[in-house]
Amino acid sequence: MNKLISHYASTLSHSTISITALSLATLATFSVFAMNDDDLQDYQLIALKDCEIVYQAKLTEEQQEAMRALDALETKMDSMELPTEEFEVKIELLSKQLEDVTKVMIVEDENSLFIDKTLIQKQEELADEIDQLVSAHEPHFRKIEIHSEKIEAAADTFSELIKADLKGLDYDSIHIRKDDDSGDTDKVHCAIHNMHVKS
Repeated sequence: MNKLISHYASTLSHSTISITALSLATLATFSVFAMNDDDLQDYQLIALKDCEIVYQAKLTEEQQEAMRALDALETKMDSMELPTEEFEVKIELLSKQLEDVTKVMIVEDENSLFIDKTLIQKQEELADEIDQLVSAHEPHFRKIEIHSEKIEAAADTFSELIKADLKGLDYDSIHIRKDDDSGDTDKVHCAIHNMHVKS
């Protein structure tokens, strides 16, 4: 699934949403801490340089709406991925069976070459099964591709709104969090990110 939408990757967890998109390629870190849709008005945009805060302000209504739209698309994508995960399991199993059959189908020594015709038939059956499985899922793959394009467009919109507020500033990471969180949270996450980048 990730290969189908390699131009847009996202990682969701219980405490953090980290988003990377083409439009955010210039940002070293972009993270949203514990996002709750019902209180986005309490969230702030934080920009940091060398783990020091250089900008801090509440999200505008337009930024909040863009953030909700992006989150809704991501949530829908999660449900769309489930049938694809089942497909990947089946394809992996069939491909392994096809590989195993192919390995033993031909037996060769110094003087002779033996081809098991029954295994040739089995090989063809497995190949046909894979083709049919792929064909049956093509409409779903297309839906995922179209939806990923919507996600990319929403990410572009959101990031442009963010970057507009930060125009002219020198920063290397961005955090979005509730304004009652400690500023130390930003510095800790920034430091952790920098350690991962250097390692």
